[in-house]
Amino acid sequence: MKWKMSQREAVTGILFILPWIVGCSMFFIRPFFMSIYYSMTKYDVLSPPEWIGLRNYRDLFLNDPETLSSIVVTFRFVLLNVPATFLTALFFSVLLNQKLKGLSLWRTLFYLPAVIPGVASAVLWRLVFAESGILNKLTGLFGAEPSHWLENPSTVLPAFVIMNCFSAGTGIILYLGALQGVPTILYESATIDGAGAWTKFTRITLPMISPIILFNVVTSLIANLQAFEQAYVLTSNTNDLPTWGGPNGATYFIFLKLYKSAFVDYQFGYAAAISWVLFAIIAVFASLILRSSKAWVYYENMKGR
Repeated sequence: MKWKMSQREAVTGILFILPWIVGCSMFFIRPFFMSIYYSMTKYDVLSPPEWIGLRNYRDLFLNDPETLSSIVVTFRFVLLNVPATFLTALFFSVLLNQKLKGLSLWRTLFYLPAVIPGVASAVLWRLVFAESGILNKLTGLFGAEPSHWLENPSTVLPAFVIMNCFSAGTGIILYLGALQGVPTILYESATIDGAGAWTKFTRITLPMISPIILFNVVTSLIANLQAFEQAYVLTSNTNDLPTWGGPNGATYFIFLKLYKSAFVDYQFGYAAAISWVLFAIIAVFASLILRSSKAWVYYENMKGR
């Protein structure tokens, strides 16, 4: 009887996950392996793929300075954006964890920008960063000269970082949930021992929420290495290819190069090779962060390090 019951449970479980298995097979597993094949072909969709081996990868690293420069630009953006959005989300989550009047309203207002579609948000920010926009009016109060942030190579990436910091609502919510899960008895014991606010934050708060910090840093790294829509909407004139990723290539991210290779130049094989290089970059950096987590991430069911 127990065997029949276990069989019935197994069949029921398989039936429940069957739609996911079918969907994953159709939309992930097959394209995953097909992209490996296409990355070793010359393929423009209109004609059958022509096998060329590793030529796409060789051209990418040896004969295409545009792709290599796009990787450098992407790294520069990641180094600016990941720490900035991390600190912004953590700072405001700590503020929203205090006992304030109208706390639910404040939390809603801080999270709201995160649900605005990326393209719509980018169009709104174009007005903010315009030469006559509100940001130049604010900086003008301190004597700064007005500037078109999106047309200056030295200010366009900081402008993108500002945009992303205002859309850090998802990170704020995750950190806020982690903060509320920290046992209050730890703070009470630290107060009795004479610990100050900074000591409590660095010795209790950060270690206790370190798993969420790890999750947010890894997901933020992956998302920023695939940055695309801001550069495509704000600094790329779709009718003028030389302006893509402007000004002067300052926002020519690797994902923008991938998109251009596939849907403008119709070099789908080459685009597949770029996607696998991007995948390798993401895998390397994510694995490095995960390996380093043994030294700074604390789990309650493990000994502290």
